Amino acid sequence: MATVNITATEEWVKLANTDKHTVLVSWRGQSYVEFAITDADAAPPASLRGHLLSNKQAMTRAYIGQGYLWARSESREAILTVSAS
Repeated sequence: MATVNITATEEWVKLANTDKHTVLVSWRGQSYVEFAITDADAAPPASLRGHLLSNKQAMTRAYIGQGYLWARSESREAILTVSAS
């Protein structure tokens, strides 16, 4: 499982493709990050309200399901630690 750091901003950023069946995302500092999945390899619309999680939780594939995984942070940049395989 490779681990990378991805910066989330106000725009949706892709964290994992559909071929990544095991995904773990965590972060420090920024209190909340929004997550969403899509069937197509295209960012969700800006108006979409994603799943809002606190930095005391972790996003996993088991939690959100299959699809392209996206994240954004509305108040400031968040450095996400993403492991996917």
